[in-house]
Amino acid sequence: MSFIDGYKHQLVGYFGYLPVYRPLEDIDGPKQEFSCPRGGLVIGGGSGEHPGLVLRDPAGAVAEFLRETWPERAAEAGWRKAIHHHLRTPSDCLDFSSWDVEDHVRFYTLCTTAVPNPYDPEGTASGFESWLCCSLGEFVFFAMPELARGLIERLDDPARDLVHVYWNNILLLPPGLPLYANGGSTWDARLKPLD
Repeated sequence: MSFIDGYKHQLVGYFGYLPVYRPLEDIDGPKQEFSCPRGGLVIGGGSGEHPGLVLRDPAGAVAEFLRETWPERAAEAGWRKAIHHHLRTPSDCLDFSSWDVEDHVRFYTLCTTAVPNPYDPEGTASGFESWLCCSLGEFVFFAMPELARGLIERLDDPARDLVHVYWNNILLLPPGLPLYANGGSTWDARLKPLD
């Protein structure tokens, strides 16, 4: 049994070939595994998968996504104040718990080759961790806004002018797909979303 299977969780989608999980309870793991609050996301961490990468602060990732992707909107007075309140360094939003050098190299390779909009050092984000936060923040903004409710509710007309996806690196699962996750899929029509 994998570490994540010891906790109630839902499968959200796939980041490249790695599953993305939403814990339905706080995960307080040992040092050699990972910890993740109920409001976070975990990439990998299952049996035979890559060690877990934790998005500890979804609102911080959304703030990074908005700042990097729509700087003109992010500079508007209302948005600037809301985003500034949640803006963290990307490394404060992410936890590469117990990873070794080989884990980082394998994940970097995945991010540069196996996602729809791979990381490009010459691209729009201001570094690898910023690109990763933007990828995850865009996903939270559009697909799971309840994870960043405190930020998104402070934005006036948050979807205005947002007509192009930039990162789009998480593949969503179709509702009703049979899964092994002990909490099913976040998108299963039979399940109500958590508040």
